[in-house]
Amino acid sequence: MDEGFAESVQGRAGIVWYLKNDVPVGQALREYGEWAQIEIDFLSQFVRPGAVCLDVGANVGTHTLAFAKLVEPAGYVWSFEPQAVVSQLLER
Repeated sequence: MDEGFAESVQGRAGIVWYLKNDVPVGQALREYGEWAQIEIDFLSQFVRPGAVCLDVGANVGTHTLAFAKLVEPAGYVWSFEPQAVVSQLLER
């Protein structure tokens, strides 16, 4: 991946890499350091320490990072992103 297309930000749950020109996810991360926080807050009610979570269509991982903090220390979050370029950002 060409580094010129991506940048990172310190989000609420950790460092998130995103495509610079992405709207709305990249724009929200750049401006606010978060994406879909209301949705994350709602879903977090159902995530407990030790849980196993699936994040299907994880995009750049904003939900993945938030859930990972909630399942610590013994849980897992399995993330899948089918878009190849976005998946590379998620892997970071």
